[in-house]
Amino acid sequence: MRHLIYVLIITNIFIGCENRSSNNISMNFFKISANDESENELENDSNTIILSEYIILNKDFQHILDVLIEEYRRCESIENGYHFTISIQKATILEATEKKGLKIGYDTENVNDTTIAKSLYISRSYFKGYVSKGYGFFYYKESLFVLIGIQLEDLFRITKKTHSFSFRDEPVLIFDPPRWSFCYWNNSFYFIDKSPCGG
Repeated sequence: MRHLIYVLIITNIFIGCENRSSNNISMNFFKISANDESENELENDSNTIILSEYIILNKDFQHILDVLIEEYRRCESIENGYHFTISIQKATILEATEKKGLKIGYDTENVNDTTIAKSLYISRSYFKGYVSKGYGFFYYKESLFVLIGIQLEDLFRITKKTHSFSFRDEPVLIFDPPRWSFCYWNNSFYFIDKSPCGG
């Protein structure tokens, strides 16, 4: 009897996926996986984290956030209650031309300092109402942004204010969030990639 139930469940999954695009399938997988976890398991992973408040120093970055928020709000599947994470990492400029723009890598050992840049990967969170990690935060146009990775003093300045947030580790799943990627090099921003609605 148990085998029959499994067969029926698997059959319904395949039938339900026949008329969906590949992008929808990945988003449905994310939603199903989140719902499959029991509330008790999720509560055990929740805690609190104290983050320092930062302020934005760079007007060009403010303009990027204006465009980002506008693009995100145009999406039909937009939901309230999520925040954005800004992951900042070191990157290496492999190629810089007017036609092709920047080509970056992430191996920053044994390279010239003039080719070291910062990559900024901005994405929507997995959970509503929780942050997963970070060292700082700021609010911009009523949206919460959490800073993770390395600090970038050209763009952000720490304040004396702190705030406590509910903390929960984001699960490792196939999840294509709304996202934007930029490179910051020689005091300028370079667009890399984006998917404002995810997928």
